[in-house]
Amino acid sequence: MNRKEEVTEKLDRVRIFLREKQLDGILLSSLANFAWLTAGGDSHIDIDNKYGGVSLFITHDKVYTIANNIEAPRIETEEMANLGFEFVVSKWHDDKEEASIFSKLTKGITCGSDNVMPGMKFIGNEFKSIRYVLMQSEIERYRWVGLHSSQAIERAAIEIQPGMTEFEIEAVMARNLLSDYMTPTVLLVAVDERNSLYHHPIPTEKKLEKYALLVCCCRRWGLVASRSRSVYFGKVPGELEAKQRAVTYVDAVMMARTRPGVTVKEVIKAAQDAYEKTGFPDEWNFQHQGGAIGYENRDYIGKPDMNEVIHNHQAFTWNPTIQNTKSEDTIIVNEKEPELITQTADWPTIEYMTDGIRLKRPLILER
Repeated sequence: MNRKEEVTEKLDRVRIFLREKQLDGILLSSLANFAWLTAGGDSHIDIDNKYGGVSLFITHDKVYTIANNIEAPRIETEEMANLGFEFVVSKWHDDKEEASIFSKLTKGITCGSDNVMPGMKFIGNEFKSIRYVLMQSEIERYRWVGLHSSQAIERAAIEIQPGMTEFEIEAVMARNLLSDYMTPTVLLVAVDERNSLYHHPIPTEKKLEKYALLVCCCRRWGLVASRSRSVYFGKVPGELEAKQRAVTYVDAVMMARTRPGVTVKEVIKAAQDAYEKTGFPDEWNFQHQGGAIGYENRDYIGKPDMNEVIHNHQAFTWNPTIQNTKSEDTIIVNEKEPELITQTADWPTIEYMTDGIRLKRPLILER
């Protein structure tokens, strides 16, 4: 399937959504929705902004790209060539012209938007669901992102040395990702005792002595892959190794339970039971356990009361923790067993058989 065919099929999904929500048009401005609908296009300018430099406007019979004269040339040439969208362009300095464009396109019709816009219904959270089921062409791109991003992080784990600061370790991860055409969206680093203090450890000037946790979410073609890896300089202490084995068991149970038709709360319940079985019954309270992923770092966070149903070909990243250990990889749901797209053959693993599924989970790399 080529890009144009993928976009055509996705436009069909959008128009079904319009009919279900009784809307005449929809304005999509987020990076996630732009990348999804354009089959991998990139509209970002500011890395820390979830909304891009252009918007897409779709009605039951028209498709538009709304942009200013700064962004339009690149977007039209490099991101949307031959995709069939009509470009509507305003001058970057003329707010009245931009407002007039929106007014003309939406006059007399009921519209929704993934951003808060005057006169439009906010549908950002509702719209996410039409992205959940990945097409085969998306899965093929996702496999590339998963493998290459994991190779980049695992290479970083081999390159870092004691005495480096967490900032320097972060820089190694970022360099490896960016040099292979991926954009980091989350980079966390914890060394030594910071592993046991914080669950979302943004890097500091603290220097590595023995133990480092590397956490990364990164994006290419809009698709986000997530994983965590730990490295220890010397022999891993027995207590730390036991905790890593326990947390990887919890992760394996969650992955095996993540099947089409299962609810999220069933997976969380399976995780709670696994935590108890490993001797750490309360640990799930101290960190969210991950959830659905795709075109955002998490489409949603799984919670014990969530009735959301898991779909075939939906992506998930669970991230259980036990004190100063963590297990995290990205999977794509299948009927028989999950496909692990962020696992390489070069990292030490432990194998589990759970729910009739054999899964390998990451151990701590000894250096």
